[in-house]
Amino acid sequence: ANNWSVRQYQELIQHLADRGYRVLITGTSAEAEQLGFDQIDFPESVVNTMGKLDLSQLLALIGVSNVLVASSTGPLHMAAAANVACVGLYGPEAPAWPERWHPLGPRAQWITSDKVDLRKLDSKGGALAIDVGLVLKAIERAQKVAD
Repeated sequence: ANNWSVRQYQELIQHLADRGYRVLITGTSAEAEQLGFDQIDFPESVVNTMGKLDLSQLLALIGVSNVLVASSTGPLHMAAAANVACVGLYGPEAPAWPERWHPLGPRAQWITSDKVDLRKLDSKGGALAIDVGLVLKAIERAQKVAD
């Protein structure tokens, strides 16, 4: 699935940390290295768990989370199935578009990019042209549904 760029995730993480959220980043150790997340100095409220969780631990973490943000990946669908608020990030075209792959669940939301910005596509992330502000609003909506 296409994804956001590392810069976009960093921007979201910073906004959430500034608003008092505790942010946990998940993924494999190979992804941490490939995307450079193992080299980033995150704020104190951010916990980088990349490469540190097995599947059962990841499921447990998702189960106690308030909201999960991801592209169309297994954790997004696990969160939706577990009735955890989640926000999925999607591109506008088949085969990886939300018409086929959006999360299913009463607290699941998704945002579709108007376009894929190939100028941003590099070895460190995707090219979904979704503004961080839209994702923050979706997180706020997900939180309201959760309350």
